[in-house]
Amino acid sequence: MGLPCGGFTCTKTALTVLNGVFMLVAIALMALAGYSRMAAVVTSINILSGLIVCGVFLFFVSLLGLLSARLHNQAMLFFYIIVLFLLFLLQFAIACACLAVNSSQQETILEAAWGQLGNYSRADAQRLFQCCGFRNPMQLDEPLGHPPCAPLACCSGSASLCCTGNLNSTANLGLACPCQLNCLTATKAKFNRAAKLTGSVGLLVSFAEIAGVWLAIRYRNLKDPRADLSAFL
Repeated sequence: MGLPCGGFTCTKTALTVLNGVFMLVAIALMALAGYSRMAAVVTSINILSGLIVCGVFLFFVSLLGLLSARLHNQAMLFFYIIVLFLLFLLQFAIACACLAVNSSQQETILEAAWGQLGNYSRADAQRLFQCCGFRNPMQLDEPLGHPPCAPLACCSGSASLCCTGNLNSTANLGLACPCQLNCLTATKAKFNRAAKLTGSVGLLVSFAEIAGVWLAIRYRNLKDPRADLSAFL
């Protein structure tokens, strides 16, 4: 007769499957970073590095969980519980913040993010969203300036300042920018959808993490039926 679900074997299996899912997510994050770099979707080293770091961290947490489940090691399970619970707190806080952000806060976040980006990342954003400048396409100086919009279709054949970025020429100062869409308008709606989606997915992941904490605590307190009972701590 098999052990009922909730016993040692069932809890071990559930913990193994959950950490297997975490590992797949980690591999997907690292693969996404690699694909983005190869396909030139994103060329910012900071963004790609962030994706890789998150993927590597989650990979090692899930690996620790798999080893803990396999070996039923008390010390490893304790460390896994602490790390996963801290990760849950961080994930839950970020998810709630994403779901609670309003329109004014979104603009403030986008403006601060644009101010922190380098020209490579700003050029990526302009190319991806087909927008020119953050608020004013004719503003090329910092903190809300932008690189030349010449690669965009709207700048084809134009000698406008927003397209050439040539501040030393007086011939293009009177030319209006042919690109009417700024990056604040282009990204705000997408940012709102992304924030809601990120918050919702973050909540689901945080619930999975707290489930992992509960399973690990339960598993840690269960006796292995195959082990010597006198050796159980």
